[in-house]
Amino acid sequence: MNCGRGKFGRRAHGLVVVGVITLVAGLLPPWSPAVAQRQENGPTAVQREPSVPVQPVAVRLRDTDPAPDRSLTAAPPVKWPEPTVTEVTLSAAPAGTDVGARAGGQPVWLAALPETAAPARMKAELLDRASTAGAGVEGVLIRLARTDGAKGTVPLRLTVGYAEFRHAFGGDWAARLRLVSVPECALTKPQAPACRQTPVSGQRNDVLGGRVSAELSTEGGLFAVTAGPSGSTGNYTATSLSPAATWSAGGSSGDFTWSYPIRTPPAIAGRAPGSR
Repeated sequence: MNCGRGKFGRRAHGLVVVGVITLVAGLLPPWSPAVAQRQENGPTAVQREPSVPVQPVAVRLRDTDPAPDRSLTAAPPVKWPEPTVTEVTLSAAPAGTDVGARAGGQPVWLAALPETAAPARMKAELLDRASTAGAGVEGVLIRLARTDGAKGTVPLRLTVGYAEFRHAFGGDWAARLRLVSVPECALTKPQAPACRQTPVSGQRNDVLGGRVSAELSTEGGLFAVTAGPSGSTGNYTATSLSPAATWSAGGSSGDFTWSYPIRTPPAIAGRAPGSR
């Protein structure tokens, strides 16, 4: 019995030793000729990527905010042109511009068109503020008259600058300025139907340059620079008073229906909610 127990103990001890050797062998890295070669030659050199050539970049500091310098702390100055009378000989506008001869020192220019017969002379009269307001004009009133003794209309371009009084009124007043023809009777009866202003066709308002101009064919008359109801920045006419929604009551049943149309953007899949 004792001998048998000793033989069993030696067998168990041998199994434990074999298990330990197997476990340790599994933890060791696999052996190969390449591994043996690396071990003989020493550690492999680390691969390095070539550097990309660079150059220093100057750091630009942020510009100062121009908003405080441009902010309005008071109402901009308004300077209306002085009433003057100037006689101008019409000539072609210089190259690169549409303005011609200036009427005195005031912001009024008259330029001859290609079909203008030479020599043609026009008198440009800037009316005073009282006459301008009496004619129902909130702007500048100019009277043109032919002075060369010839009869008939003269093709010309009339340009009026408003840079010095563009801030006279609000509501984008400068963007709504236009040239209109004013009958002489408007000086005494501005509300009469026959004395109403008529916009001049083919005119242009250069808001950035502060000038409004138009090509005319006239032998004389009153012309005004005044604001219209709409311009490049919007429409200032009165809105419609038509009802925006509808409703109905069901009488004794107590039903009440209220409908308000709402525009919806088109759906991606081609279907959209109803209008109710």
